[in-house]
Amino acid sequence: MITKLAWRNIWFKPLNTILSIILLTSSVAIITVLILLEKQFEEKFNSNIDGIDLVMGAQGSPLQLILSSVYQVDAPTGNISFDSAKIWMQNPMVKRAIPLAFGIIIKDLK
Repeated sequence: MITKLAWRNIWFKPLNTILSIILLTSSVAIITVLILLEKQFEEKFNSNIDGIDLVMGAQGSPLQLILSSVYQVDAPTGNISFDSAKIWMQNPMVKRAIPLAFGIIIKDLK
C-alpha cells in the first residue's frame, strides 16, 4: 500500500522527485568534501609540527606562541634576549635550535 502510494507520487510529481534527488546528492557531496578537507588540514598541520619538541618565547599565550613561530599565522608574543636563548641552544640535550625574531629594535635614534 505504502510502496504503491510512493511510486504514484514519484511518477505524478517528477519535478519534486528530481529536485529531491539533486538535493540529496549535493548534500552528500558537500559533507564528503568537508570531511576530506578536514583530514587534509589535520595531516598538514601534523606534518608541519613534526620534529619540534619545544618552543620558547616571551610571556603570553602558548597557543599564540605556537601559531606565530611554527605556522607564522598569529602576531608574535615578543622576543627573548639572545643571551638567554644562547644558554638553551648550547645545552647538550638540544640537537638543533632555530632562533627566530619578529621585528626590529632600534636604539639611539637620532
